Amino acid sequence: FSLTNFEALKGGWFLVTVTASKANANKALRACLETLQSIVARGGVGSDNLSSAKRVVINRHEGGLQSLKGYVEALSGLQMDSIPLKGPKCLTEFHRVVEGVTVKD
Repeated sequence: FSLTNFEALKGGWFLVTVTASKANANKALRACLETLQSIVARGGVGSDNLSSAKRVVINRHEGGLQSLKGYVEALSGLQMDSIPLKGPKCLTEFHRVVEGVTVKD
């Protein structure tokens, strides 16, 4: 599973992507829905889930910045009106922001 949040966009949308073969698409969709439903049933994300997610997000970010393509993707949208909160700090403050997320967020 991959969850992409759009916190910098006006609104509250998120995107969940699941990679699966065509034959397993329905199984993957069911697994994704079950996962989201279990999070809701438990009352949200726990601190252990959050710690794990933070590590994954930071590692993916750092891995992406090992190439010029990663920097370009990280900086894409800087001047778009539809992404008003995005600026150069999306790179310099990334770790601080990720580490600052709590289960209440």
